[in-house]
Amino acid sequence: PGTLEDWGLDADSLGTINPNLLLLRISHFGQSGPWRDRPATPLTVQAAAGWVSARDPDRPPVQVGGRIAEYVAGAYGALGALTALRLQTAGRVREVDVSEYESLLSTLPYPMLMAKRMRSLGLPGNVRSAPMLGVVRAADGWVGINCLTGQHWLDVCAMLGLPEFGEQQIAVMLGGPERAEFYSRAEPLLADQAVAEIVELCQALRIPAAPVNDGATILQCPQYASRG
Repeated sequence: PGTLEDWGLDADSLGTINPNLLLLRISHFGQSGPWRDRPATPLTVQAAAGWVSARDPDRPPVQVGGRIAEYVAGAYGALGALTALRLQTAGRVREVDVSEYESLLSTLPYPMLMAKRMRSLGLPGNVRSAPMLGVVRAADGWVGINCLTGQHWLDVCAMLGLPEFGEQQIAVMLGGPERAEFYSRAEPLLADQAVAEIVELCQALRIPAAPVNDGATILQCPQYASRG
């Protein structure tokens, strides 16, 4: 905030060049407010917006990978700019003010709903569980498996030949002895199968799963190769 004004490129000055301009401004905290001029980084923006969380009881809180604040703010910026173009009044520079902080705040309804659901089950609302099964090792690489529903979990247990864990989804998800026992039995079973075999079986059972590609294997990915 203030950079364009320092360069003589504020909305009024730009309006003398072209009064029909649309000015999109993306900053850490927005063009106004008490935090307007605070320096920030992706980590501190995430922390302020509630994205830094304690997912693992044995580790300090961690941030999300990547520059998520910039990705989300960029999407809001594009949407805001296109909306402003539809509403623009001829002869007047319109400004769109996007805050990375507010953009991240707008993504929090999901964890809020999850906390409400946890409380309805008699569990603490602030527990941040890890994706199940997450990224696991196969015989020839890694595969990502994500159980989003109770049915996914039952299907994973059936796929692994561990139906006795079907009623323990919440306990396994939250950690503790049930989680350790489940992984001690599931990991060797997965490690004996190839990535392609696991993914194909998961697809047949409608379980979200994908190979974890790297710079070498992505070139052999049939989806990537077929589209050039």
